[in-house]
Amino acid sequence: MAQQEMDSPLGRTPQEPPGQQAPDGTEPGVWVEPSLRADLLSWGLAALWGGSPAAVKLSLEHGHPLRLAMLRLLMAALTMFIADRIMHVKLRPNRRETVFLGALGLLFAGHIAAGYYGHHHTSVSHASVLLGSNPIFAIVLAHFLIPGDRLERRGVAGMIIVYIGLIILFSQHFSGEGETLTGDLLMVAAAATIAIRQVSVARLTQWIHPAKVVFWETLIAAPFFIIASLIVETDGWVWHWELLIALLYQGFLMFGLGLILNTQLLQRYLPSRILATQMMIPIFGVIFGWALFGDPVGWELGAAIALTTLGTIVSPRRPFTLETNFSDIRRAIGGG
Repeated sequence: MAQQEMDSPLGRTPQEPPGQQAPDGTEPGVWVEPSLRADLLSWGLAALWGGSPAAVKLSLEHGHPLRLAMLRLLMAALTMFIADRIMHVKLRPNRRETVFLGALGLLFAGHIAAGYYGHHHTSVSHASVLLGSNPIFAIVLAHFLIPGDRLERRGVAGMIIVYIGLIILFSQHFSGEGETLTGDLLMVAAAATIAIRQVSVARLTQWIHPAKVVFWETLIAAPFFIIASLIVETDGWVWHWELLIALLYQGFLMFGLGLILNTQLLQRYLPSRILATQMMIPIFGVIFGWALFGDPVGWELGAAIALTTLGTIVSPRRPFTLETNFSDIRRAIGGG
């Protein structure tokens, strides 16, 4: 067997979970309250991802969506492969893991496609606010997919507040003033797929190593964009230093190291708590959009930011233990 443990930014993590142990060596299906270190890391990731819409928008000025998504995924996969080799993670999935990793890869591809085309047809500020609404989608999904993570009155109230903010943001379209309806709808779809991915990752990493999950979902998604780009996007590149910086930011920092760290957080700590700390993503995104692209900050956008943030704060963040019968799951997938 490969090396039993690996060093991670959050502590020691076993490489192969023996028996009923989760990949972090704890009882599977038990998530705990985030430590101060985990909270600070989650806030740092929120700032990192807040720059994503600006980086995508910048790269789209010099390249096509499918081709850029392909490069971003390949860079991320290379970053993860190097990190996994350093940490001595066994990457080859077994037969039971292949099905789940394949489904997660397809979901990831859908998220990237919706996000890139959405960015292409909306502003950085709108993309930031709409993508930043994904925690509230995740809280609703966790009610059905994470045993013990129940949607209570505060969660319903937070969800209503966030949706009011989204309605205000979309109101300009209904009044005939908006020109980004298609892009905004695609960004909502991207936010929903992010939420599905986050909850799925929280479950999968209880018996599949987090680094393996992130590596394979990225590698599985990449071929779709390679093939689609070769068919649809036939003209040449317009290389520019801005394009290189934007791709490095997205591929190595955000989709490489950022995804690995976030997946480890979702493996160990309450998903609703980790996702709630990412409520600052829209604010960081609007700041980037204003600073780099001069995006206007009207009252609709300001109200949407305020209500999205308030709704996420109102949503439940109390401590609780999530317990899952993983022996039943293993039997269901043929593990005995």
